[in-house]
Amino acid sequence: MERLPKESSQKVPIRLDYCFSGLTGGEGALQARSESLHAQRKALAQGTCAGSDFLGWLALPSVMLSELEDSMFDLAEQLRASCEAVVVIGIGGSYLGAKAIIDALPESANGPSVTFLGCNLCPDYLHNQLQTLVGRKVGVIVISKSGTTTEPALALRIFLDWAQAQGMEIGADRIVAITDAARGALHDEAKAQGWQMLVIPDNVGGRYSVLSPVGLLPLAVAGINIADLLSGAELCEQRYHDASSSEIVEAQQYAAWRLEQYERGRSVELLATYTPYMAGIAEWYKQLFAESEGKEGKGIFPISAIFTTDLHSLGQYFQQGLRLFFATHLQFENSQFEIAVPSSRADGDGLNYLKGRTLHEINKVAQRATQQAHLEGDLPSLGIWVSQRTPFNLGYLIYFFEYACALSCLAMGVNPFNQPGVEAYKRHMFEQLGKPGYIAK
Repeated sequence: MERLPKESSQKVPIRLDYCFSGLTGGEGALQARSESLHAQRKALAQGTCAGSDFLGWLALPSVMLSELEDSMFDLAEQLRASCEAVVVIGIGGSYLGAKAIIDALPESANGPSVTFLGCNLCPDYLHNQLQTLVGRKVGVIVISKSGTTTEPALALRIFLDWAQAQGMEIGADRIVAITDAARGALHDEAKAQGWQMLVIPDNVGGRYSVLSPVGLLPLAVAGINIADLLSGAELCEQRYHDASSSEIVEAQQYAAWRLEQYERGRSVELLATYTPYMAGIAEWYKQLFAESEGKEGKGIFPISAIFTTDLHSLGQYFQQGLRLFFATHLQFENSQFEIAVPSSRADGDGLNYLKGRTLHEINKVAQRATQQAHLEGDLPSLGIWVSQRTPFNLGYLIYFFEYACALSCLAMGVNPFNQPGVEAYKRHMFEQLGKPGYIAK
């Protein structure tokens, strides 16, 4: 795989639009709240905030660019050269980020097909995905800090057993474990089997790990330009790093917007995107904010929709249902391709009034019209405009969301980096399954 040059542009690729926020004065109405978040920025920079043991994500873009880029490319090239398909086994933060970016950049994917397993317990899904691998040269990337998380551990065991039954020869050089540096079931298995290994940094939590080897290796295997991705994130890192600056960065503004709506009693945030290619990013966003904020009886519940598609199913509720919502509309200034509406002599569909206009132009008008209608229905919204759907810009966007999420959590008084509530269902599941050490009640 060619080591593509980093994108040279250093222009900030996103902007916030307050036209339909319902705030008198727009951005200025949030000035004081945005400024108040300087305290949270300083706490992040100085490592004095709650969860300070998990602040490694703050420097991941620059660290990965300077230290690990070559080794990441070499390992990715090895898998690309020897495999027709690569199975990525993981759940939650171990797969959502990589899948989101691969789905968002289909034009960039020029490597082996990438199949995600271990992200659910559905036998039909697993069976059907395995069938797509029959007769192909397959590699494996298994991602787990401990190696004992139920879904990926089961998927790995079942996959290896199935591959052996199929007569597949998957050498140790085609299996990569991304796991703890020194301990854990997956670490020990990888050492014993001679699998290749990459490390999940101790100071990076799963939902903040997409810019670590957790996300970067699957992306590089798929053909995504991870140098550009990291460069975009690094630009955001550099802009946000100086917490002593009086500059209010976009993440502060977005966090201030969310907190303002939350204090007004709106407890549900709708992230609306206008291309199906961003559905995965929306899923990643939901984990990021839900696991980070949703604790101690606090937090904004994140939901997502793909417009204009979901306007024909959910649109009625958003317009006239319970007023629980505020919205953030994520849109691209430019499309990858331009498709213009052709003229029709008969004009039976009555669309000649649109002749010569592009679908992207119409899509942007649909966004503005939706935001206008929603505001009239007491559903205020913020626009996040990204210049174009590229690795560089997505890298910037990912870091922007991560940073804004941390600020928002700290302002709410919750730890952004733990998730104590996720163990409750596991305890009951293990009791009912008869796991040693768990007593059914």
